Amino acid sequence: MENEPIEGVGGIRRETFRSGGPGGQHQNTTDSGVRLRVEIVDPELLDRLREMFPSRINKEGELLVESREEREQPRNQAIAYARLREIIEEAKQVPKERIKTKPTRAARERRIDEKKRQGDKKRGRQKPGDW
Repeated sequence: MENEPIEGVGGIRRETFRSGGPGGQHQNTTDSGVRLRVEIVDPELLDRLREMFPSRINKEGELLVESREEREQPRNQAIAYARLREIIEEAKQVPKERIKTKPTRAARERRIDEKKRQGDKKRGRQKPGDW
């Protein structure tokens, strides 16, 4: 899974670190957290990632993905690579262009009628001498 190339991605650097979470004292002695630093070579993909996940992109244009949910490093590594693939796939999907439309005449009339009913309701709450 980790060996399969991902389109638009350059090198991937893997770092390990001590993490909190499940494992108790075991966490204090092992580097079970995994952080992936992913070099994004496709400029369009990088712009899309910056737009969608601004806190995951650093100044060098690297995508940061980390996992520290599990007690074991291999599991965290598998989770981090799966998360990386999800993020890249989500960023590659281009949203549909929205076609602007005008509200129909009936919709405009319903809106105005509702505003009038709301105003009447609020006027009914006033004391007789308020206006």
